[in-house]
Amino acid sequence: MKIREAVLADARNIAYVHVITWQKTYHHILPKEMLSKLTYRNRENIWKKNILRTNNHVWVIENNEGQIIGFADTSKREKMAHKNTYNLTSIYILPNYHGRGWGKKLLHEIFKFYKEQQVEEVYVGVLKGNPAVHFYEHLGATKVKTVSIDFAGELIDEVIYRWDDVETVLKKVSVISES
Repeated sequence: MKIREAVLADARNIAYVHVITWQKTYHHILPKEMLSKLTYRNRENIWKKNILRTNNHVWVIENNEGQIIGFADTSKREKMAHKNTYNLTSIYILPNYHGRGWGKKLLHEIFKFYKEQQVEEVYVGVLKGNPAVHFYEHLGATKVKTVSIDFAGELIDEVIYRWDDVETVLKKVSVISES
């Protein structure tokens, strides 16, 4: 297993993970027509932009064969009370790799980055019905608010969570990722 920052050449493989995980994770949450229209090419272009964007950081996790099986994306939030605030925009692992602790290890790397950057707050948005909400709550994320987002003409609730103590979360994830 290897975790590293993404490079432009990773965009295609990140797009593959993105489409597969969205179709699996959100099949009961998002409109089926929208999920069926996700394309690797479109997502690849999005990920090229994300990788190149200033104040955005993308990590990938590779299995022992060097295949990208997951990714995470975080970016600096603008216009916040605390000057050093980030969004954990996404973290996805291919479904057949769930339950092996790989996502926890990826989150560990992200929180190490937050600590190095002296991040004061981290926000994550979770679509209502996504089981990942329990993981974030277990790591101490607190609910801030719920907003509605338009997905292909259908309003879906997104719950916004916040961590305000990166060090505590890093300790929790360190214990989890070492087990």
